[in-house]
Amino acid sequence: MDNAFKARLAFGLLVFWLGSAIFAFWWFQGQLIRPFSQDYSPFVALASDHAPLARTSGQITVVELIDEDCYCSRVNRAHRDRIRDHYGPEQVTFMAVHAGQELPESFEPRLLDHLAETSAPAALVLGESGQLEYFGPYSLGAGCFTGSGTFVERAIDRALTGSTQPQVNVLGSGCFCDWNTHT
Repeated sequence: MDNAFKARLAFGLLVFWLGSAIFAFWWFQGQLIRPFSQDYSPFVALASDHAPLARTSGQITVVELIDEDCYCSRVNRAHRDRIRDHYGPEQVTFMAVHAGQELPESFEPRLLDHLAETSAPAALVLGESGQLEYFGPYSLGAGCFTGSGTFVERAIDRALTGSTQPQVNVLGSGCFCDWNTHT
């Protein structure tokens, strides 16, 4: 083999690899990157109503909305585990609600109507009295599974200090699956 042939072969392999990487990225974007919610108005109404959404144990409660059939929820598990480990059961009660699962009776029925319009993975942070502190994704962008998004952590920290300012974060895009359908 002469050097010119080796150079053309190496160039061809490089072009093939680059094209494959671009195609994979395009496919990932098309399959998994989507808006968190198509309609944010129900969530704004939820935030403006300061009534409790659940009867809680007097502790801050994080309701994790998970769909194990969704790739995004599976890769988000490590981020959720880090949050659980950081705060522990002494400070925060964690509750996982899987797609298709009913909320416990301690939750307001109107909450389920709002959750039907959302995506997974997501979190609902409730204060000590059951009032909304945060609703939305763990993070935005392709990395819903990374620790770079601190939305939930900031909401927990605010609630632990007694600050009650509801935050609804439903306008971004990221690695999400529809809550009611598995994609």
